[in-house]
Amino acid sequence: MPGTSISEKARETFSLLAENLLRDRGVGMELTAVVGRRWSAVAGPQGDLPLASAERLPLADGWGLVLYGVSRLKKTEREALLKKVEGILSVGPA
Repeated sequence: MPGTSISEKARETFSLLAENLLRDRGVGMELTAVVGRRWSAVAGPQGDLPLASAERLPLADGWGLVLYGVSRLKKTEREALLKKVEGILSVGPA
């Protein structure tokens, strides 16, 4: 998918963040490549995601974030999480 590749280090960093968020807060998170209406998972936690409502958040440059159980996060926590994800994506392409 053009424009939606990330380095292996960025993928590992995101996956670790997602696993910690799932373990500590019960919130699932997947990084997705967005092409048209299709959101394809690129990175996330190992194993199952929680059975909770999902929220899709479009990011820049063909990226999206899918959060499961996001209501468990305060608004400030959610904003901080988005900044972390944007920082991971700014590392650059693979």
